[in-house]
Amino acid sequence: MSKLQPFHVFLAETTRLNSLYWTSKYTYRRMADMLEAIARTSSENANPRVDELWPSTLSGERRHISRPVLEFRQQLIQNEADLRAVAVLQMCSAFEAALANYFALCALYLPERVEADVPYTAVPKVLQRPDEFDNLRAWAIERAGNSLVGPYSQRITSIARKFKFRKPALSLQVYLDIDQHQLKRHLIAHDQGLSKADAPDRSVSEVLASRVTLSEEAWKAVIDDFTTVVTALDANIQEKVVKDRGVALAVYHIVQRDGKATVSELRHRILSERNLDTLDAQAIVDAATDIGLNVVRSARRVVKITLP
Repeated sequence: MSKLQPFHVFLAETTRLNSLYWTSKYTYRRMADMLEAIARTSSENANPRVDELWPSTLSGERRHISRPVLEFRQQLIQNEADLRAVAVLQMCSAFEAALANYFALCALYLPERVEADVPYTAVPKVLQRPDEFDNLRAWAIERAGNSLVGPYSQRITSIARKFKFRKPALSLQVYLDIDQHQLKRHLIAHDQGLSKADAPDRSVSEVLASRVTLSEEAWKAVIDDFTTVVTALDANIQEKVVKDRGVALAVYHIVQRDGKATVSELRHRILSERNLDTLDAQAIVDAATDIGLNVVRSARRVVKITLP
């Protein structure tokens, strides 16, 4: 089943962070192994300083490679843990952005379900009037930012209730877990990752020892939990709200951006840009008709979509 745009943006960010972690881990481990191998074969000292084996001309690097090889390995292992903790911030931001964009997308298709000072016409009909659509889009984004607050599980419930679709039927544990990920995110972001950051009476060593850590299994769980929720949420929204998979928005956006195009060209661009699995040519023609674009058929049966 094809997914909506917020899913693919979330997935791309998840993939980027996952790749960053695993390629960094590979580099850290292999570098430590390489240094130890060099030490065994080229030095009488079993644990020489790193800069004695592999010096650097960069002042920043020189300050950190004056330690023994075994101590340097421990630093690289700590770097892995620190990278996991920092990456949680971006994972949570990606998840929050996905929820906000799902809310805004639903508001474009069902604006009547959201409190507004003026009535808005829904997609696809509103796309016949670009200025009105611009206002709708700005309003939907603003409402998403103001409406989604509190624990992640509460935000998901809010979206489902607002647009009257089933909340993803996931276990209670999944919802408890994503809320715990959020708490850890706040601790890392606002308290420097120190659970005792607000403790002026404690010693420096005690405060620093309270640093939040995230095991590799916990890091994997964050990715799995968020992906599970976003996948289920996407399916429910497509079933009840965005039933055209966002094709109307895709056709509108591409024609507004690129000008006229044949149905074949539009199909290729939509499949590529929106990561849809399949797309029938007739669905493009229907969407173009709904949003008031010109559908021109030539003698060679080539169908062109143009602005009115």
